[in-house]
Amino acid sequence: MSWISPFALPGHWYRGNLHTHTTQSDGRSTPEAVSAWYRAHGYDFLAITDHWVHTRGMQTDDHSFITISGTELDGPGYHMLALGTSCLPDAGLAQDVSALVQQVLQQGGLPFFAHPYWTG
Repeated sequence: MSWISPFALPGHWYRGNLHTHTTQSDGRSTPEAVSAWYRAHGYDFLAITDHWVHTRGMQTDDHSFITISGTELDGPGYHMLALGTSCLPDAGLAQDVSALVQQVLQQGGLPFFAHPYWTG
């Protein structure tokens, strides 16, 4: 059986970035400048995921670009992205990644580890 690239299949592909930092944590540009850059370069969506800062999602009036709400949560030995959340999870849970994941899920968010190569 030969491998078929998913990009060769019919459908519409969206271009986006789910892990972006701004001056709200350790990035170099403001959230507005970062969003403008991605939009100007043909991206369809963006998640701004600054460390322990919740950035809410928005869409343009013409629906051509969307930002997904998110944050990057970190604690001992991990960095975790939380997308689609309504607010920042309780920082007091940073020591208990399982409890933090549960809180993100309770908000209807999607938690997943960033930089998995750091911890194997």
